[in-house]
Amino acid sequence: MSASAVFSCFTCGYGDNTNNDGAQRTGNDLVATTSWTPAHAPGNNCDRSSMRRVSTSRRSSANQYPASIRARSSERAHYSDKSDNDGNDETNTFRGNTLDEDFKDSMTFEDSERTDRPRGGSFHRRAMSDPYDAQENEKDSDEDGLANDLNEFLEAQSATHLPTLARYPVAETRNQNCWSEPPVDIFSVRGPDYFASKKKIQSGPYLLQARGCDLFLNNKEDSSVRLESKSDIILGGRLHSTPTILVNFRFPWGYMVLYFEVPAKLAPYLKREKGKVDTALSTAEQTLARWLLGDTNYKNERLKLIPYVAQGPWVVRNMVTGRPAIIGKKLPVTYRIEQNALFCTLDIGSSSATAKRIVSVCRRYMSALTVDIGFVIQGETPLELPEQMMGSVRIHGVDPLKAPRV
Repeated sequence: MSASAVFSCFTCGYGDNTNNDGAQRTGNDLVATTSWTPAHAPGNNCDRSSMRRVSTSRRSSANQYPASIRARSSERAHYSDKSDNDGNDETNTFRGNTLDEDFKDSMTFEDSERTDRPRGGSFHRRAMSDPYDAQENEKDSDEDGLANDLNEFLEAQSATHLPTLARYPVAETRNQNCWSEPPVDIFSVRGPDYFASKKKIQSGPYLLQARGCDLFLNNKEDSSVRLESKSDIILGGRLHSTPTILVNFRFPWGYMVLYFEVPAKLAPYLKREKGKVDTALSTAEQTLARWLLGDTNYKNERLKLIPYVAQGPWVVRNMVTGRPAIIGKKLPVTYRIEQNALFCTLDIGSSSATAKRIVSVCRRYMSALTVDIGFVIQGETPLELPEQMMGSVRIHGVDPLKAPRV
């Protein structure tokens, strides 16, 4: 009996019901190991024509293999028939173990290197000398090299520069933990006849454009670090690339810094390279130039802060009313020039109890706040009117827990 016929007999319920070890095969074993239907269950009559069709289909499929393989298959079938007479299990030979042994003699040098091919299986693997594998390996190595270079660059940058907040909009953070520049028309300033009518008007364009905003936490080991000593690493290391005014709110737990770019026509007054104000400047620009040239008392008497809560909890909006305040009269303010940057440090920790309470509430809800912080140089005489906003920054949901330490 050929191997194909033997396999057909098993699927139809014929053949001897013994396992490899000679034990009696039960009906449950046949169900578990072969695919049969109740019509072909052991003990039922099987249609001989179906057996012939199975055997013929297997012979036709075997003709698809090369002649050398078909010859070995016939030889294997011969051995299988001999094993039937000896009472051995013919299914073990049918699984291809004998065929594997025959193939060992005809394997090429390349095939002999594939020692990981499972016995009786059709597992294929390209040789390591395959040019496609070589290209993939080179591509993987190039990608790994680029990733390593990028990681090294980011580590070096983080070691030398403090991270800075991104500008709105930021999809990665859902427009949180970032900053923007609010529209200037939300601020009202003193008009040209304010001293007579007490009337305020909408401000003209900002005199200084916003460069950015940062929130830093104090270093646990040393909470007395001055931000001026970190001027080379803040704002992503770009602070001194252009003349800048920094407004630094110093809290007991950290700093919030606003950056404003000084245009070229006002930069000489920031650096004190000019001692006299140019009359070709506008009224508001002349007022700002005089403020830059003034001493600490002059600055404290005219620097005015205008806060506005654009979005946030009611408790914060109720406390921050948006009324302007001369901050130099509410808390200590110091001024220091480092290269081409003017640091204006507002010491919140030394302010009044009311200011500390407001700051404490704002910090608690800071991640849910959208707040505008604007500055204007107050006009004290009719020649300094109308006022014009110096600059403003809108802060979108800054989270203190994500702030870096200095």
